[in-house]
Amino acid sequence: MASGGGVLMSNLFASWPHDKLASIYSMQHLSADPASCTTEYRLYPRISAHPSEWLRRGVDYLAGKNESLDGISSLKVPARLWKWIEEFNPQVVYSHLGPLYLTRLTNLIAKRLKIPLIVHVMDDYIEAWPVNGLAHRNIFFVSKILNSLNKRKFLQSLASASARLAISQQMADVYYNRYGFSFDVIHNGITLEEWPQKIDIPEQTRKSFRILYSGSISQSNSLESLRQIRDAVVSLSRRGVSINMEISSPLGDGFRDILEAPPVVTFAPTVPRSLLPQRLADFDLLIIPYNFDPGAIRLFQLSWPTKLPEYMMSGTPILLYAPAGMAFVEYARQQNCAFVLDKKGQHEVEAALQHIIENDELRLRFADTSRMVALRDEDNQKIRQRFERIIQGVVAVS
Repeated sequence: MASGGGVLMSNLFASWPHDKLASIYSMQHLSADPASCTTEYRLYPRISAHPSEWLRRGVDYLAGKNESLDGISSLKVPARLWKWIEEFNPQVVYSHLGPLYLTRLTNLIAKRLKIPLIVHVMDDYIEAWPVNGLAHRNIFFVSKILNSLNKRKFLQSLASASARLAISQQMADVYYNRYGFSFDVIHNGITLEEWPQKIDIPEQTRKSFRILYSGSISQSNSLESLRQIRDAVVSLSRRGVSINMEISSPLGDGFRDILEAPPVVTFAPTVPRSLLPQRLADFDLLIIPYNFDPGAIRLFQLSWPTKLPEYMMSGTPILLYAPAGMAFVEYARQQNCAFVLDKKGQHEVEAALQHIIENDELRLRFADTSRMVALRDEDNQKIRQRFERIIQGVVAVS
């Protein structure tokens, strides 16, 4: 299972000729999808903690021999990278921006080659980077200096971009008011051919009410809320409710000791995308948790979960356990296509799950509505065509 950004890029560029795509990536950021892009340049990896490695790579960084040092960009781009770029001879730069080194590098490439830049913002990271809600990364005044530098480069990207894309309509509206630039909205959708009619599971095979969380786990966006859901499920089970929960995460083993509570809450392997429709249909409830702390709200309130359209298309009801005001939460509330719990606490989760379990008709109504909304709004073919028109329009006037 790829990262959310990787899935989005795979879908947006699915019909693009592979030899017309090239990707610059780093181990701590997004990697190209080998199915859609075969030309890659991997940036210098994150430095290790060993003092000798810090010293050696630090000297290389100051000399301009590598592109980045733990998120900070060298002012001088190595000749080998320019050679790789010029051999590919791109017509346009498409970037999610992000850490200072990627934003700075994006701007340098577009400026040096005199080609259009398309910016696509995934999260409202810029206000707090590089801390982004994680206090242990806040190293005195250093974070403030880096944030100021990155904001300046971010605004340069917006000002010079030929097209600006936001992940949600709420982000587009907020960014217009905050920065004075207009944004088109492009987020992940679903490929209709991959999603048959809902696969009904015979009622007699249901031994308990089955809950699934499928997706990435991180301390900054989901861990605390996922832990509260785990505790609620375990508590309900102890009270005699027939319930269990599975967690399926591509990089989730690091959280297994924190979240697993066998036999009620267990980890399960991820499945290939071809099996995802059956996998999601084989549960009674799908959950999307987001943390309620101020850092998470600030970072993700304008975001759009990549998994949401897939959840909606599955025909299985969805529970959003996330703060009010987040873009996708308000969208689900307006469309009446998911259960929404925007109050924090284990007892609140228990009450919500009990309500969901006891209301078969409501679950069915939410599931049918979410699938109808997905068919209407989340067709990848339409999203991809709109995305391609934006790129073609940019190249045509360059």
